[in-house]
Amino acid sequence: MARFAAVLDACVLVPYVLMDTLLSVAEEDLYQPLWSEVILDETLRTLKTIYPDKNPNSFEVRVASMGSAFPNASITGWRALESGLASYWPDPDDAHVVAAAIRGRAEIIVTKNLKDFPDHLLNELGLHAASPDTFLSDLLDLNERVVLEAIAKQAQRTNNPALGTTEIAVRLSKEAPEFASKLLSRLS
Repeated sequence: MARFAAVLDACVLVPYVLMDTLLSVAEEDLYQPLWSEVILDETLRTLKTIYPDKNPNSFEVRVASMGSAFPNASITGWRALESGLASYWPDPDDAHVVAAAIRGRAEIIVTKNLKDFPDHLLNELGLHAASPDTFLSDLLDLNERVVLEAIAKQAQRTNNPALGTTEIAVRLSKEAPEFASKLLSRLS
């Protein structure tokens, strides 16, 4: 069973290699990924906007596969909390993420938008936020063997295009530079 739960914000589910890495590590039970239908809808809208020439069904398949791989990841019952949070949250549009984290009993929100999740407000709720870079780096430092195995499994199943572990690390350098650097040094 996973050690703790983390809500994955839409912004970390959009970049394919980053999403795949986060979920590959979760498959090794290092944490339980969580999301809401709003997070998944936001992910789909963003993918369709960024890649208007791609078949939108491929994005639907991607989100459906995430749900199949992690059937306990979808948080429900959080909407009642959202309106209270939205009234004082810096960006009311992010209150749904915090509400899902509370309802899902998460310890952390993994997001690239740290400014929208201030520590002083999250601490009051027993939460904190981390960038995907910090989150993955911490998991690597704490569970090196398991994370390296997860990346090796990710490379084995990645086929369009095929990527080895080094290529995965290189592609992660934009989204998670510290993690990518640590990964490259441990792979050599």
